[in-house]
Amino acid sequence: MLECYLITGHDADYQIKVAVRDMEHFQDFLLHRLTRIEGVTGVHSSFVLRKVVDTTELPVY
Repeated sequence: MLECYLITGHDADYQIKVAVRDMEHFQDFLLHRLTRIEGVTGVHSSFVLRKVVDTTELPVY
């Protein structure tokens, strides 16, 4: 797990970012780790298709 956020809205409580080798490893993570955590009652997955903007530079106006 790379990141974990406690969030509001979006019908979710937490948002996590994971890095996996491939979809087979994601399935293993999902079925054998994440959904086995007590209190996890549902999971919604999204996948990055491509980066549009990736910067840490703040604009100065």
